[in-house]
Amino acid sequence: MMSEYQQYAQYSNTPQSYQAGPRPQRNRNSGSRPWKWVLGAAVAVVLIVVGAVGGYIAGGVSVLSDEICPSDAKDELDDYEYISGDFTEATGPKLSRAQAGDYYLQAIDTSWQAVNDVMLTSFGDDLSATREAARSASKSLAETATMLRARTWPDSVASRIESVARDYESMAKQATAISRSVRLQTVSRYLSADWGEPSDDDANIRDALGLDAAKPHTMPVEIVALDDRGEVTSSYTDATHVVDVTVRSNVPGTLTDVSLGMDLLTSSGEQVNNLWGELSHIELAHGQSAVISIDTKADYVKSGMKLRLTQLAVVGAENGTHAVSTPDTVPAVTDFRFH
Repeated sequence: MMSEYQQYAQYSNTPQSYQAGPRPQRNRNSGSRPWKWVLGAAVAVVLIVVGAVGGYIAGGVSVLSDEICPSDAKDELDDYEYISGDFTEATGPKLSRAQAGDYYLQAIDTSWQAVNDVMLTSFGDDLSATREAARSASKSLAETATMLRARTWPDSVASRIESVARDYESMAKQATAISRSVRLQTVSRYLSADWGEPSDDDANIRDALGLDAAKPHTMPVEIVALDDRGEVTSSYTDATHVVDVTVRSNVPGTLTDVSLGMDLLTSSGEQVNNLWGELSHIELAHGQSAVISIDTKADYVKSGMKLRLTQLAVVGAENGTHAVSTPDTVPAVTDFRFH
């Protein structure tokens, strides 16, 4: 049975194969003893096979098939880097400003859900599911890049369109690498906290075309509600003011830890303090909810104060820690006020 690396190594784009030498010719003068030729051919075959297997085990060239050896497969994936191409000028029908806006949204929407699925699936540390989601996303991302280059854009956005197209092209290649990964650590190399987030060029294009801001991707846990429990006293610590934060998992898998950070703000928005809360050693499945308590010194809190989400991290089933890019506003947090 092939190892995990051998099974996935077949995705390599650089197969190498053994080139055998000329076929041995039978000695015409040895017709009375053909067993010599048979023995010689058998020895040659054995030597070829032994040399092939030896080279494969040593981590060198794969000589018997299109596969590469396990160590080479891992190195190829780990050392994968995207090298951007030259500037490509968009071609195709000329778009008016109004047409450009609608077409741009259509192109971006082509891969939005696929990117969302990769990110959510990766949080649960399910390598097989993440590989499958990335395989689909790679095609969608490449299609977005192709669509962006298939039209001639207004001068006000033309150069930025190519920049965004290159971003999607790069993400498509990264998704391909993820789909071939043999380790979760390799997946983590490509899925940074802001992978899939819109760029500054995207924001500028939207401004120029009169479009709304980009739709944020789904967070691994949704903040459902905040409950102000008020002041809590203890014989061991100073009085604290506690807020219970209810979160619900959006990850198609299991989360074992959830942690979040928030800023305590005055009613006018000035920062007063940092708050932190965490749940550890849990098994939070998709759709399930849990409560995280955050607290601060009671003296810091005044009626009408607000909170702002600043940090969010989750841990998947295989103990992979995932930092999350938090949106500027979260309705349940934005609407909250202290008593």
